[in-house]
This record gives sequence, structure tokens and C-alpha cells, in this order.
Amino acid sequence: MADIGSLDKRVNSQGYHVFINTSADDEYIFMQNASMSVSHSEFREPTTSGINVYYSGLPDNVLSGTLLFTTDFGNANSGAALEDLLAATAGGEYPIKPIVIKLTDNQSSAATTIFTYSQAKLASCTIYKGQEGAVKADVTFVLFGNPAIT
Repeated sequence: MADIGSLDKRVNSQGYHVFINTSADDEYIFMQNASMSVSHSEFREPTTSGINVYYSGLPDNVLSGTLLFTTDFGNANSGAALEDLLAATAGGEYPIKPIVIKLTDNQSSAATTIFTYSQAKLASCTIYKGQEGAVKADVTFVLFGNPAIT
């Protein structure tokens, strides 16, 4: 395990919580294999003097994981249920919702690191029957912009 965060706010992370709509009631309580990638593409431009200049592109952030289908897939009436995420808007797009990823230390204390994205959208959802017989959904969210980290 690695310590995550600044020296005054380190988290020896044990808990990985994903919230839709940023409320404590909107947690995906059965998300497995959650993985967040925070990245920027890099572009290299050669110059006439023979050196390269590097430019950072826009954020290309992704959250993916596996959701276990249960009757309480997301907490009731929370907006985190799959049907809420798959309900296309009038323009045919998936709805844009805020997402919060909260890392909690192994003692469940107040030591946390929180990544807040004001806008995220479901990019893909694959529903399948797992080897152990459970019905699961692999989901991928596009996370717009850079996260606010607290």
C-alpha cells in the first residue's frame, strides 16, 4: 500500500468509495475493481533549431469499474442506479453528473483524499454474467476537466 496525499494529509488508503451526485446517499456500494486514470496527452513539436517543444493536451480522465447487480445497486432513489445513468437526454446523450472518488485510510478515520469532478458521463456499460454466477456491469465514465483534490 502506498501513502496518497501531501505530507500533512496522508492516507494509507484502504477504502475506495465512488459517489454519483456528490451526496453520501449516492454511493455505488457494490463497485468492484474501481480504477481512476488521471492523464493529459502530450504533444511534441519539432522546431527549426532541432529541439522539441512539448505541449500538454486537454485532460483525458477515466473512471472504470465493475458494478454488481443487486436490488440496492445504488442507494434507493439516489440517481446512482443504472437506469438513471442510461437514461438518455432529449438529444440522445447520457446525462452529465458530478462524481466524487473518496479514498479513506485503513483505520476509517478522518484522513481522506477526495477527487471531485463536477462533470462526468457514462461512456460505456457492458452487462454480463460473471464466472461465479453474479450479474455484473463493467462501466466506464469520462471525467471532464481536472479534479478538485481535497
